[in-house]
Amino acid sequence: MFPVAGEITAARDAIAISLRMADSDKEAKDIWNWVALVLCLMAVVPVFGGIVKGVGRLLLQAAYDSAKLSHIGEQILAFLRKMGYGNTRVFFNTLDFTAYQATVTSAYYVLMRRLRDTSIFTARELGAVLPAPVKSWLQALPPKLDKLQLLADKMIPQAFKELNALLNKVRSNLIEGNVFPITVGAGPIKIRTTEARIGEVSPIHIASKGHTSATRAHYKHKEGWPRLDGRKEKIGDLTIYPNLYAFSSKASIEPVLLPAGKKVYLPRIVETEEPRKIGGFWADKMPVNGKAWRLDYAVKQGWSKNGAYLVLEHVPSADDMRKLGIHVDDSWEGIRAWRGKVAEQIDSQGAKATGILLPGGEIQLYIDFHDAYHKPLREYVEKHVPVKPTNWTDANIPHHVRPTAVFLAPNERSAKIVQEGYLLRGAATAGRQTNN
Repeated sequence: MFPVAGEITAARDAIAISLRMADSDKEAKDIWNWVALVLCLMAVVPVFGGIVKGVGRLLLQAAYDSAKLSHIGEQILAFLRKMGYGNTRVFFNTLDFTAYQATVTSAYYVLMRRLRDTSIFTARELGAVLPAPVKSWLQALPPKLDKLQLLADKMIPQAFKELNALLNKVRSNLIEGNVFPITVGAGPIKIRTTEARIGEVSPIHIASKGHTSATRAHYKHKEGWPRLDGRKEKIGDLTIYPNLYAFSSKASIEPVLLPAGKKVYLPRIVETEEPRKIGGFWADKMPVNGKAWRLDYAVKQGWSKNGAYLVLEHVPSADDMRKLGIHVDDSWEGIRAWRGKVAEQIDSQGAKATGILLPGGEIQLYIDFHDAYHKPLREYVEKHVPVKPTNWTDANIPHHVRPTAVFLAPNERSAKIVQEGYLLRGAATAGRQTNN
């Protein structure tokens, strides 16, 4: 459905927005969710999908900052020059988002059908091994998607109307950008030379504390401890170690033994629905509030929404667990954890990512519950450590990220075969210029 490999993120975001609206009537009635969805689905438009999506993202600035309409228009023209699509002024002045409405609507129907078929197949074929709440959610999803698709017949056209309204607001306030005189044929003409790429900016600025991610050079394994670099992921030719990289390079990463039978205080923040009690990362104190947890423990909003917490208050002994019917080997001596400081993260995951820096720096402990040694502890935590509400209302960072045009320096600009000013004789939609 999405023909360009580089638009995989658009498919991901379209799915995330659709599922969010399927689960919430309030979200489903928010026209700006539909505008965002429409821009994601622009990826299916041949040739011009990327450029129309880029223009749309920049236009969204006009929805919340109408005082800068002229500047937004100049950003769009600079972006079009960078993309190299014919005469930018003609393209912008003749652009009509509704021309793509049928293609986008058709793509949305395909997306709904595939989501519906996938949820039915997954619940039917994997239902026996899925957690009960997951299976129930999958079984309840198809009717929600059907309801959302009916609503789409009203909301998608409205979303296109909103985009065209923003487009007309910006067009009516457009000013000239930077110009440069050249001579073509008998006389001089002026061409605009500024170029820009699409970027994102957040008005929230948080300074780094220097807690960059640790590398394997910072890690010295201890015999008998679960390996901190045991989990690997491949990104192209690069191998990364997510659990290790979650630790800061500013502090040592130490193996610690929390002896069996001893008192401890290890809180872990989880979500209210389906709390993942046996996740690897734990704190050594309860964060004072949701904001401190989000920032000082560098928890991306796509990772956890918070809502609940649990606290391991003592390390169970072998006898403690055997009395509860948990099988424990005689080798059990306590928790074998790794201790260090939290590395900084960029909040870049999920549909509501803000793009801001989460500075980290607090103490964290990593407990590998997937290691065979910790299997008894895993059962103990899952069955016998209760979850309580955090009652935090400040854990989620407002989604202030806005698309913007990042203007390029002269040495970053694309070399175009035909200067913009000489293209007045050709239609903007004739095709993309070739780069040297």
